Amino acid sequence: MDPIPAASTYSSSVAEADAYVRWILDYFSARLAAPVVEVGLGHGGFVGHLAQLGPYVGLDIDPEAVANAGQQYPGLRFVTADIARSDQLAPIGWGQARSLLCCNVLEHVEDDRLGVTHLLALLAPGGHLLIQVPAHDFLYNDLDRLAHHHRRYGRKRLLELFAGQPAEVVDVGFFNPIGFFGWWVNCLVTHHSLDGNAANFQTRVFVKYLLPLSRLLTPLTRHFFGQSLMLVARKT
Repeated sequence: MDPIPAASTYSSSVAEADAYVRWILDYFSARLAAPVVEVGLGHGGFVGHLAQLGPYVGLDIDPEAVANAGQQYPGLRFVTADIARSDQLAPIGWGQARSLLCCNVLEHVEDDRLGVTHLLALLAPGGHLLIQVPAHDFLYNDLDRLAHHHRRYGRKRLLELFAGQPAEVVDVGFFNPIGFFGWWVNCLVTHHSLDGNAANFQTRVFVKYLLPLSRLLTPLTRHFFGQSLMLVARKT
């Protein structure tokens, strides 16, 4: 089966949301260090920020996303790879990365536990795996289906991926409480396009007007609810 084009898994307005990208990176900043591997290039919004840390490798299952990133950042290394395929990840180098950022990728992977096993193998001992996934099964709606999500995650489901793995989970919490309510409203609405006017309008309004408030509230709601779950695991 051909890989799903990365551009079909998000609204085009997400590529404009640099404030949201910077919020995610700020959340993980204490554990971000080079050499860094980014899993899932998507719209490419993280690349420029992560490359400032030092040696960087970006990978995606979609060859077009990899080609686009290579054109935009010709001095950086990008690899086409499926995280469920160890043979495709081997050229990156096992046990070398100090941090690995995996934002909104695992929900697209059928065998997400195998994906986590392979990602941990890319890390050096003491390195950190930084994960963002969509939260709460009951929020699954048309937008998830259109984005080719296999699932959304609860805390228990996400932690189960690390049972028996050579890693220690050092932090897990919910992220973006206002986004939670926005996604819940979308459960009540029928969507036919991930890149339609409604989805893009919501993203732009959130980033421009609501993101600062959601960022302020996240420390208060991180144990209870949010649009996403964030997890930090240290390779042992």
